[in-house]
Amino acid sequence: MMTIYNNLDKWCQIPQREPDPKTVCNFCKQVITEDRLITGPGVNICTDCIDLCNEIVSDRRTEYRKKYIEEMSTMLCMADEALTAEKAIVLACSIFDAGYRKGEI
Repeated sequence: MMTIYNNLDKWCQIPQREPDPKTVCNFCKQVITEDRLITGPGVNICTDCIDLCNEIVSDRRTEYRKKYIEEMSTMLCMADEALTAEKAIVLACSIFDAGYRKGEI
């Protein structure tokens, strides 16, 4: 019975095969098929990580838009006291969506 354990120890000592670095996502470290992997100079990213990054960027842009429109509508209301908050928000949304920014993200 002792020989079974000795063989098991030998089996555990066999070096594990390293995955090809060209098929590993540098972000999640998973081995991915080439059709789901974007490769660049020294870096790979899988489509799942790209989707996650796109969600993060989208959430940040939504928060940025909301904050910027709130600030702009406050400034518009201070500049024109006859302007209602609702109209100021609509105007700020139009200005923001037209591309006006004090500073980019």
